Amino acid sequence: MTSTTSLSGPSDTQTVYTTPARSDFILTGLCVTPTVSGGVRLDVAGFGGIAHLGTLGDNGCYTFSEGVLLPRDSAITCSTSAGASPGSYFCTISGFE
Repeated sequence: MTSTTSLSGPSDTQTVYTTPARSDFILTGLCVTPTVSGGVRLDVAGFGGIAHLGTLGDNGCYTFSEGVLLPRDSAITCSTSAGASPGSYFCTISGFE
């Protein structure tokens, strides 16, 4: 499955997906707008930070080759930094139950 959320401007946090309450969820990929000042951070409630992409030197995508098992019934959020310019950005995750 994939799920996408939109972000706009500095210090914006949006939930991109909430893991299932009754089954495991394995995160396999993340893609973000590759040109966000300060990048985009991916966090999981009860787990913490997973990745920070979209800064100079990366292409905005990352594959978790072994996958990351995430806690059940947890919000997965994407956030821009305080230094992000006003604009329209995206954050897309992929994974499976």
